[in-house]
Amino acid sequence: MPMSLRLRKIDSDEILFDYSPEEFQWWINGFDPSHQYANADNLELQVTIDFSMHEDLYNAFKEAWGEKGWKFNDMQATYTWRNK
Repeated sequence: MPMSLRLRKIDSDEILFDYSPEEFQWWINGFDPSHQYANADNLELQVTIDFSMHEDLYNAFKEAWGEKGWKFNDMQATYTWRNK
């Protein structure tokens, strides 16, 4: 299932990593060793899951998580996390 993961610094809008693998995934993560000491209070993480090939999973996920911070549109679910 297509997924993407993006981490950025809030104050400078610098993208620390933006990962959107082409092959099918069940879990993704990211790490950039050049940013080991980033302040968690200054980070925003955004994850998107593309359910376009799985309408049944999209509907079940939306029903389970729709009121818990996820945004849903065009068969995609997006969650944005900030430490603050």
